[in-house]
Amino acid sequence: MDSPKKEGQKKRSTAQDLRHRLETNNLYSLEDLRYILQKVVSSIAADSKSDFEHLLFLDDYIRKVDPEIQTAIPIEITSEEDYIANIEKAIPDIPEFLPETALGRHKVLIAEIHKSILRLINLAMIQRQDRLKLIKTMLATLEANGHFVQNAPTPLDV
Repeated sequence: MDSPKKEGQKKRSTAQDLRHRLETNNLYSLEDLRYILQKVVSSIAADSKSDFEHLLFLDDYIRKVDPEIQTAIPIEITSEEDYIANIEKAIPDIPEFLPETALGRHKVLIAEIHKSILRLINLAMIQRQDRLKLIKTMLATLEANGHFVQNAPTPLDV
């Protein structure tokens, strides 16, 4: 598995490619989309696993060193309206196909799958940003309260 930064770049690149293919009507085949979806879901799962390992470790660490800090951690989460706006952001409309022909309907369905994968990528990236913000806030709160985590074991050491 690549580094988290590289995984994020891959998802952004995949999203750009899907957007471009929608805009130019150069759609992937169903088989290609199945493969892309497998890769995207695998990447999302790996990111989530890593982030939650760190969040659980930090939560446990905070409970051990200073339980009072837990209530002092400000939590900023993306509002539902912002989630929806960000998920739909930059997803192009489906170009006009020949909707009354079988080929036209097939192309519309393929284009909808492209858009669904784009939504999934956008949602995953937004949720990952929220998790990383929380990790950053937890670390900053620990540091501000004199509990440095630099020499603490990492989730990989535990």
